[in-house]
Formats: sequence, structure tokens, C-alpha cells
Amino acid sequence: MKKYVSITLLLLLLVCLFVSSAETKRTHRSLVAIADLSITKVDTPDPVNTGSNLTYTITVTNNGPDTAANASWSDTLPAGTTFVSLPDVGGWSCTAPAVGDPGTVSCSNPSLGVGSSVFTLQVAVASTVPAGSTLSNTATVTSSTSDSNMGNNSGLATTT
Repeated sequence: MKKYVSITLLLLLLVCLFVSSAETKRTHRSLVAIADLSITKVDTPDPVNTGSNLTYTITVTNNGPDTAANASWSDTLPAGTTFVSLPDVGGWSCTAPAVGDPGTVSCSNPSLGVGSSVFTLQVAVASTVPAGSTLSNTATVTSSTSDSNMGNNSGLATTT
């Protein structure tokens, strides 16, 4: 009888250790946040006339599964363009050059949940830009949260 009790206790101990080990591994995995951020950029009109405005629609998306901490995106305006406007988007804080100046637009969000935010960036194309020129513009998104797909963290728009 003692032998059966000893074996039963030993088996019970092993089962407890196995379950505890599996639970610990599962818990540690769930502590690492992962967010798949992406950014796309669409230009309008294309082609654009020199001396007129060009609008970039920039969409920042968190495909999840977790919230992205300290999400930010930046966009250096292409040569031959100057800043016109960037309306506010809820949850984001943005800095931009003064109207009429070249430079970089950057926006940040301390806690970007799963979903998308759409920005409308307007720039002026200088009349000195030769007709038929190509304007290439890239926006890039980052976060302090691990990103499961870094391949979609830049968006390019090419305007003629």
C-alpha cells in the first residue's frame, strides 16, 4: 500500500511540475507585445502641375494583435515642395514646417490601438520645378513595440 501511495504522490508531483512549467511558458509569451504597423501613401492629382498643390493621403495602420506603444511616422517633403497643411487627427500629436517652408512632418501617438488613422498632407509644388519632373516621397512608421512585419513600414508615392 505504501508503494502505491508513494508512486501516486510522485506522479502527482510530476503532473504539477509539468503543468506549472507549461503555464509559465504560456504566460511569458503573452507578456511580449507585438503589433504589425504599416503605412501607405497615395498622391492626388497625378500628374500634378507646377505651381499647384499636391495632396498625400497617408494611412497608418496597426494590424495588431496588440497596441503599439510610442507609434510615430515621419515624412520629409520632396525637393521642390513646401508645406501647406495637415489637419489634426485624433490621438496624434504632429509637428510640421511653417506654411511655405520645406522640411519634415512627424506625428506620434503614445498608444496606437488596432485600426487605422488617415492623414491628409498638402504640399505646394514650386513653379520652378520643371514640367514632367518626378516627385518621390516616402513616409515611414515606427513603434517601440515589436513589429511582426517590418516590410510594410514605409509607403512611397511617386508623382509626375
